[in-house]
Order: sequence, then C-alpha cells, then structure tokens
Amino acid sequence: PPPPPPTDPPSKNPKRSSQNPKVSHLLHASTLRNPRWTYFHLAFVPTTPDPPGVGADLDPLTARTHLTTPLAQFLGTHGASISIDILKIEGREVWVRVPAEDGKIVGAGLAGWVGKSG
Repeated sequence: PPPPPPTDPPSKNPKRSSQNPKVSHLLHASTLRNPRWTYFHLAFVPTTPDPPGVGADLDPLTARTHLTTPLAQFLGTHGASISIDILKIEGREVWVRVPAEDGKIVGAGLAGWVGKSG
C-alpha cells in the first residue's frame, strides 16, 4: 500500500495571547531595606498547671508585666524602657511590635527567661 499523504503541522495561532485575557502585569515592586518595626509572636507556657478557677487567658496588664520583667533583668533600666506595642492577645499568645533597632535585644532578653511561676 502506498504511504499516507503528508499532513501539515498544526498552525500556530498568532491570536493566542489575546485568547488569555487573565495575564497579569507587575506594575510596581519594592523591598523594605530598613524596616521600622520587628514583630514577635510569643506564647507564655507555665511550668506548673494553673490552679482550679484561675483563667488561662492573659490580659494586657499581665502580658506587659511578663514582657517588661525579663527585659529589666537583662538590660536594667534600658530594657524596661523599650517601647513594646501589644498588638493582639489570644489566650496565652501575644503578638508584639518593637522598634527594629531593639528587636535583637528584645529577642535575646525574652528567649531564655523563666519567671517565678514559669
């Protein structure tokens, strides 16, 4: 039998790009070289269980005390004067914001601290 007749390769459609209107274009991109803030997500973990009837949730005043005490022990008056903004409290978790220049010392002061009750 004779070979089949040659077939033309599929033609490339020049209108292909117009068929996909969902193509996005980047208008602007930037990188913050010197951010103003450092953010921490902290969890307070007690070493002893809570006594019955005592709530496990933190309030803003208790959270502030738990944050200021280790910084005062680590850096003295300078540590106690670091500006700490409490952004959110949920149960025993706290989200805080500190100035970027103090971020490393706050992390170091809080990282290894164990209080009287945990």
